[in-house]
Amino acid sequence: MHTFDLTEKALKKGWNSSNEYWFSHKDYKLHNTGDLASLDIPDNVSHASYFISLGYIPYFSVTNEEVIRAYSCTLKNKKLRDALSKIDKDVFVDSFWKYVKIYPELAQGLSEFEDSYVLEKAISWCKENDIEYRVIND
Repeated sequence: MHTFDLTEKALKKGWNSSNEYWFSHKDYKLHNTGDLASLDIPDNVSHASYFISLGYIPYFSVTNEEVIRAYSCTLKNKKLRDALSKIDKDVFVDSFWKYVKIYPELAQGLSEFEDSYVLEKAISWCKENDIEYRVIND
């Protein structure tokens, strides 16, 4: 029976990595798209379709915007929370950090929230894909 280890290194690979990493049910390991691209992929098939046909599934991905938006929803200051919720997607992350310069207390707890959020996202991905996992605190 295989077990996928959710280590700090494995969790970091989920940051901003849309389709950069693929998971194999065969060996329970993550594989980089660059490594898989060396496979003999037919001309009429997309990389993603080919990887899936070989039993690989896309690894979870989380963006800075996603995490910071989720974090901003937890803020106790309703005025700040409301202001942040109205910021456009294209400038959200930069705007958030501008608010942090004005209100440094806004970032208190962000690092812990990020760690927790990414871990929860990875666990959900494992469960959705029937992957046995264990959390390893490095």
